[in-house]
Amino acid sequence: MHTPADSESPMVVDLHSAEEEGGAPPPSSATRTALQRLALGMLAMGAVGMACAVYLVVLHYSTKPSFCELGSRLSCEKVDRSAFAVLLGVPVSVLGAGWFGLLLLLEAELFLTPSLPMAVLVLAWLASGVAFVGYLVFAEIWIGAVCPLCTVVHVVTLASFWMATVAVRKFRVPLRPKELLRHLKIPLHVVGVALLLFVPPLVIFNFPLPSGSPPAPGVGQSGNVTVAELARCLEASGVELFASTTCPHCIDQKALFGPDVDLLKIHWCDKPAEAEQCTQAGIVAFPTWVKFRSRKELARLVGQRSLAELAEWAGCPF
Repeated sequence: MHTPADSESPMVVDLHSAEEEGGAPPPSSATRTALQRLALGMLAMGAVGMACAVYLVVLHYSTKPSFCELGSRLSCEKVDRSAFAVLLGVPVSVLGAGWFGLLLLLEAELFLTPSLPMAVLVLAWLASGVAFVGYLVFAEIWIGAVCPLCTVVHVVTLASFWMATVAVRKFRVPLRPKELLRHLKIPLHVVGVALLLFVPPLVIFNFPLPSGSPPAPGVGQSGNVTVAELARCLEASGVELFASTTCPHCIDQKALFGPDVDLLKIHWCDKPAEAEQCTQAGIVAFPTWVKFRSRKELARLVGQRSLAELAEWAGCPF
């Protein structure tokens, strides 16, 4: 027998009456409070994840050393500038920032208007994040280094996913894909935000706007120094390039020199024959330019650079 007291019991939802009306089961006051607490916890973790993602975006383009360089096996730079750090032409850190941006929106809506469809939507979005965590862990294993900040992101994502499953279970709904899809609803404004967060980066990074007329092939900006002469000057000045054959930035850096790249002194750190030399030089990110004199390091430049920047740094005309 169903009594008024039954409807006030904590964490209990009358699924039959809700299903007869053709909607999702409404949360009781106790369930609503529990959902808001879970959403608040997920918002806090999402903010931590967003902060890490934004820092990794900055690090991806920065030439300054990262605070989380703890050795050759614990390195944010080594992972953030690896071949795995770019997906579909977009830096993974940029995609991660967009992913956390949408997650924070969904978690805020779950806090303000707790409901089963919103809880399922948060769970589904976090499931995509868990899948991507698998990709990132594989990348770290392949690279042979762990990114401490990435690990924070992994922990935050997995913990949030667990909390989202707890939120859905408050409605006594079986955690089966078919059952969850029945309650999944994606609001139009969420679709709009997702498009704003992910479409522009895909367009910008894959179809960059022209930035003016480039100098003639093989000739520097001064008009009288060739790329070959710049390469010879860099080599004569003791400048050496430490790179990886799987690093997209290294490939782009090499392409700037064209056929004259053979005039440079390059160490490919992912090749066994040169791995030890790269370790001794303390290389943690690719590409890295190092200027030596009698094998003593004078200066270091991290990241992909234009020919003009390299010339100015090394004191070569161009």
